[in-house]
Amino acid sequence: MSTPKWVSDVVREKDKDNDTVIANLLQPRFTMLMQAKVTKVEHCADVSGGLQELAKRCPSVFGRKCLYNNLLEMLRYSSPLSIVPKESIIQHQLACTLLMAGYDDKDKWPVQFVRAYLDDAFDKRSWVDSTSQQCSLFASNVLTAFVSVGYGPPGQIKTEEPDAKRRKITGSPVIQPSAPPPSSSTQYFEELISSDAPKLSPAAPPDLPSVRPRYYDAQLQQDIRAAVSDACRTYVDVRVDALADRRVKSLMKALPGLFGFEEVRRLVSLRLESWLNNQNLMRQAKELVPALVRNFTSDSDEVETAFSLARMKLKPPNGPVLVEVVAGLAKVNVLFP
Repeated sequence: MSTPKWVSDVVREKDKDNDTVIANLLQPRFTMLMQAKVTKVEHCADVSGGLQELAKRCPSVFGRKCLYNNLLEMLRYSSPLSIVPKESIIQHQLACTLLMAGYDDKDKWPVQFVRAYLDDAFDKRSWVDSTSQQCSLFASNVLTAFVSVGYGPPGQIKTEEPDAKRRKITGSPVIQPSAPPPSSSTQYFEELISSDAPKLSPAAPPDLPSVRPRYYDAQLQQDIRAAVSDACRTYVDVRVDALADRRVKSLMKALPGLFGFEEVRRLVSLRLESWLNNQNLMRQAKELVPALVRNFTSDSDEVETAFSLARMKLKPPNGPVLVEVVAGLAKVNVLFP
């Protein structure tokens, strides 16, 4: 298949640094991809092929501000399909491919990528669980924004109890990279260490070409903390009672990687009792407990949250869970009696 003329036109205008013309050339292509009738590659072969060819020839085009909103909109696209394929829909695959092309060489990524990830992870999980390499790679980079103790790739999760005197996580975390997952991106998670350790070099190691810290800047971490808190208040504190059990389970699946944030621990602690006493949610709720407890700090601000967990009134089958909570809190928070 010959390369569409508009691809060469974009490359030419990129050399001229003409963002307005670039946006005008690509806007109709993005608009076509967002139509409800486009559900397969065959429905947009010329456009998808042209965009991928452009990503190979001139990847930096997709890192320009003039295309940022278009790509983010395509990443957030809600499919009309009742059943989304495991590899996700063509719009999400293309969005992740183009965003990786445009932002792979950038050390700092927009916080809006984090919010887009959370909105999908807390709800339909259309692309965060995708088996496609494009979506998995992009999601793995976004995941480097989060801080959580004891949450990582299978076989690499640290199970030892944290130091009771460890400081509350702030500032610029450091990431110890590991290989990205072969399939679902949610299986891959970087563990972030304390902020006073030396930063990892932005250069990626040979065996990890495209997954590296994207959010280690202190200001970005503050923005991420705000984005995570806002998303959790939206989904945990406000909407959870109105959600179907399936969507609550999606929410629970994403929460362990966010327990490094104090606001997330507080919100989940307020909801955990009702989840544990719900027969449909009990199993998933039990799985949250170890990660939640391990991430508590020795901060005095968290004592009240710890007490709210210890005061849970659980049905008889969940008695051991309460014992696990109290024992775990006593280990990680020296202020907890």
